[in-house]
Amino acid sequence: MEKRKLDNPLEVPKMLSFLTYKEWRANVKGLSDFPQAEWPDQIPLLYYSYHVMVGLGTIFIAVMVLASLLLWRGKLHDSRWMLWTLMTSVPLPYIANTAGWMTAELGRQPWLIYGLMRTASGVSPRVAAATPGSR
Repeated sequence: MEKRKLDNPLEVPKMLSFLTYKEWRANVKGLSDFPQAEWPDQIPLLYYSYHVMVGLGTIFIAVMVLASLLLWRGKLHDSRWMLWTLMTSVPLPYIANTAGWMTAELGRQPWLIYGLMRTASGVSPRVAAATPGSR
């Protein structure tokens, strides 16, 4: 974070502009294009939660393609290792969902409404955390 550089970047030219805007030559702004006061607070946590979400999604695709291939060949029910893989994969969607939620919430900070209302302005001065009926 101090060097403002990725350790092991995977670079595919023009891919981010296509994924974001569905155009190969669109201009995608990075953090350096915004004032530092508008940056998310927890950039390392945001970075890792995003990569956990994407990594698990990639694993899901690979596991399901392999399971579908085994099912199509009629060998899924006899493939003990694949059944164990499917069973141990059950909690992974919950982890991916939580990582995706963290990515969305950390990535929009410090804004509640982008460009209009900052998170610090969204706190009510009249309501305390332990107000009766707030359970």
